[in-house]
Amino acid sequence: MINHETQKLLKKARDILSFQKDMGVTEIALTPEIDKFLGQTIPKLPPMPIKPARQSNPKKSTQVASLFCPAPDSAKKLPLLEIYQEIEGCTKCPLHKECKKIVPGCGPAEAKLFIIEDQPTAAEEKSGSPFAGEAGELFAKMMQAIGLERQDIYLTSIVKCRPAADKPPNSDDIRTCLTYLARQIAAVNPVIICTMGPLAAQVLTGNNQSLFRFRGKLHDFHGTPLLPSFHPRFLLKNSEMKKGSWADLQLIQKKIC
Repeated sequence: MINHETQKLLKKARDILSFQKDMGVTEIALTPEIDKFLGQTIPKLPPMPIKPARQSNPKKSTQVASLFCPAPDSAKKLPLLEIYQEIEGCTKCPLHKECKKIVPGCGPAEAKLFIIEDQPTAAEEKSGSPFAGEAGELFAKMMQAIGLERQDIYLTSIVKCRPAADKPPNSDDIRTCLTYLARQIAAVNPVIICTMGPLAAQVLTGNNQSLFRFRGKLHDFHGTPLLPSFHPRFLLKNSEMKKGSWADLQLIQKKIC
């Protein structure tokens, strides 16, 4: 008879395989973890080359490109708790006036993967944590598909307060929060950064093109690999893009293995 723990493990495995099937996966790579489980040996994958992000022509730069996120300043590297305290008391832009709950970010200080979304939604404002609600459930499945749990990852957003009526934040709002974001990146010092959403991708790469044009490739963020990808919220409405998202997840998996 199968015990309860084994049933939970089998259900988790079925959920992951079902998610991968939905993403269009037809084969599973033999990663070092799977190889170890099978008791075999395979050579380690070579490091993936990192291509620098293409810089926009200053004469053609739009508002988003001008907000290219500054380098994490090691001189201002603070413990995350200290950064959270600053964010919680922040009144530097109008967003705080209608914000019910600030969503500063969460995750371990030693996280290898640092994920940034565009802005908090109503579900995230209510929970106080990024990637909440139905999109958060899909996000958890996406991370489990590459061997990660939510608590393994550092999660935050470009702005920490939910804009009224879920409107996109303006340039002043974004610029105010970029200092906090740079400090968070410095404090965590991740192996790889993943942006999920067009605004986060544009701000951190300085690239104003459509996310479809430059996602799926590694860019350079001040020496740290950065991968622009789709937000789970987008995937819920556009299931045909799940296969592309799975390819992005595999790139992340290779970097953190």
